[in-house]
Amino acid sequence: MIIMIYFKHIITSFLLLISISLNVYASGIVQLVPLFKQGNSQAISQFFDTQVDISIKDKTGIYSSAQATSILSDFFAANRPIDFTLSHKGASNGGEFAIALLNTSAGNYKVSIFAKTIGGRLVIQQLRFEGE
Repeated sequence: MIIMIYFKHIITSFLLLISISLNVYASGIVQLVPLFKQGNSQAISQFFDTQVDISIKDKTGIYSSAQATSILSDFFAANRPIDFTLSHKGASNGGEFAIALLNTSAGNYKVSIFAKTIGGRLVIQQLRFEGE
């Protein structure tokens, strides 16, 4: 009986440790990966700063969060995501950046993301899609 209780505590502790590790891993820019895989522009837009520097096909400039959401929605409507693979991430200029490959129904794109943590919240400030 004592061995069962001890074993139960070890398993519970192990599962808690795994859960904490996964939450730490999914913090920062990495938490955006499943959103891009789904092409979920509304969820991605929750991370947009008030102004976002965007470059997607013929749309290049600094847009309001609402405009950026619309541009991203139009892009995903025409380019249904198949896969999104993070190839590199790091820190630069007080923020985080990521470079990824987006495979879509209409072609492949290299995606560059730059974000900062402001007030404890990850905020996308730059998003670039380059056709391959």
